[in-house]
Amino acid sequence: MLLGVLSATAQASIAIFLLGMAYRLLRWASSPLKGAHSTPLGLSGWAKVAWNVLLDLAFMRKAFRSNPTLGAATWFMHLSVLAILLGHMRAFGVWSAEAIPPSIRWIALGLVPTLLGLILMALLLGLLARRLARPMLRGLLSPRDALFYALLLVGVAAGLSMRLLPHADAPLHWEVAPGIVLSLEHTPNIAAFTIHVVAMSALLAYLPFSPLIHVVSGIASSAIYYRWRLVVHGGGAR
Repeated sequence: MLLGVLSATAQASIAIFLLGMAYRLLRWASSPLKGAHSTPLGLSGWAKVAWNVLLDLAFMRKAFRSNPTLGAATWFMHLSVLAILLGHMRAFGVWSAEAIPPSIRWIALGLVPTLLGLILMALLLGLLARRLARPMLRGLLSPRDALFYALLLVGVAAGLSMRLLPHADAPLHWEVAPGIVLSLEHTPNIAAFTIHVVAMSALLAYLPFSPLIHVVSGIASSAIYYRWRLVVHGGGAR
């Protein structure tokens, strides 16, 4: 019964996310491009644009340029999220624990994910504390920002609780959606699991309308900027 309710929640969040992203993409695609932005680019030009956007994403160059300390914290936070998501893919059958040597399997599958969760929680709390401690930044904290932080912090805390609280030895198989099954070797604390799923589902549904949309809008704005540089100046990023 509970897993069925969680499946319905997850499926609803996926549908809202897809509709929200489609709406955002249609709005960006329909935005008029004037002047140099309308000048065609060749294949090599688009390759340069894509390369510079990839560098911005991988190394967060804009954040480092504006504030190296904040940029480093943000980079480690995004890296932790990426590593945690990669670890979650094992539960969906994308990769197997057999790919990891038995001698380090407990470290890779047990210790490292827990440490990554703790690091992510510490970085999130640190960034939030920094924002609340500075009057100017605190004044810019909108209800949308507060909801985003709340959902993310609750989701991460519940995920950590799933690892730290006692669990049952029986495996857990949860059909998130038709053809998408999450399989865990052990059944985690059900309360923590439920909170984690609900919080992450709500965050996914909220993503197209939240401050986290900068992940997508940042890619679009970077692509437009580097295209403009190529057309106007004939050069890449600096």
